[in-house]
Amino acid sequence: MDIYPGVSGIHVVYNPARQAGLIDEAREFLKDKGIALNAVEAGNLREAALGYREVISAAEDGDAVWLFSDASVIDGSLLGLILDAAWKKRLAVFSSNPLFVRRGALFAIYPDNIGIGYRLGTMAMQIAVGKFDEGGIQYLKDVKIAFNERTSNHIGIKLSPDVEQDIEMMLPEL
Repeated sequence: MDIYPGVSGIHVVYNPARQAGLIDEAREFLKDKGIALNAVEAGNLREAALGYREVISAAEDGDAVWLFSDASVIDGSLLGLILDAAWKKRLAVFSSNPLFVRRGALFAIYPDNIGIGYRLGTMAMQIAVGKFDEGGIQYLKDVKIAFNERTSNHIGIKLSPDVEQDIEMMLPEL
């Protein structure tokens, strides 16, 4: 699914003690797609505030800002400042926290806990009867999407009907 196909760069502020591995994976994934990742390290909220100032300053039209849902790099007041600055620069903001979408982020991809529960139950039953395939890591496929239509219209993103049907929580234009 391609929500924002024109993105040229992604900017993120992250805590290296918690997200270094994820940033490495993202950098590798995005490199194959020709998208630059500007990752700024921050170990606490003060460093994060400086990092977000750098990120917003460096971001250009067509870029996106990735927000971790991590209290060491974001809080409510900082979120408001980031979303205001992103709105002015017409930047897409995304996260794994659907509450950020309610505040103005473009979209969030977050776990479908019921779907995950069913998947774990199925796996447990397969193990119990000896039919579980231990082929390696099982990637998370049970996710939901929250999307902010007002932000989308402001940035100039128009979703295709195929993408729209996969969105569980669509916040309407006000």
